[in-house]
Amino acid sequence: MKNILFVIVSVVCSNLSFGQNYFLTTSADGVEELYIMSVTSNRSTNSLVVFDRLKPADGKLQEFRHNAKKTADKETATDEFEKLGYYRRKVQYSCQAKKYRIMEVTYYELSGKVIEKTEFDEDDRAWSPLPKGSLIEAEFKKVCNK
Repeated sequence: MKNILFVIVSVVCSNLSFGQNYFLTTSADGVEELYIMSVTSNRSTNSLVVFDRLKPADGKLQEFRHNAKKTADKETATDEFEKLGYYRRKVQYSCQAKKYRIMEVTYYELSGKVIEKTEFDEDDRAWSPLPKGSLIEAEFKKVCNK
């Protein structure tokens, strides 16, 4: 019985690498702070799914909003970036291929009210190479232990 329980605990723990609100890093320009919210394994695609949260670094809210608007995916319909407080993403990583794709983005006001949520189908999202020196690359290294 102890061996079975150990195997179950080991499998569950290997799929959930991090707890809530694990601070990872600040962007190179010091504007964005990245937190890992959760990491799970996606066996159908042999990849990891990460929910993370990006928020402005202290005193950098206006720059953060400007950067978010500038880099928003073309599917993002919101024009309310002047209210943006933080956003959460669902990012899928292929550790073997060293690639990623963003599967979901939810934009929030500082109060936590949702501004917009955009979700993508796996069939519609191509895998992209990791941008050197980016928050995506830092997160990839952390969750893939590279």
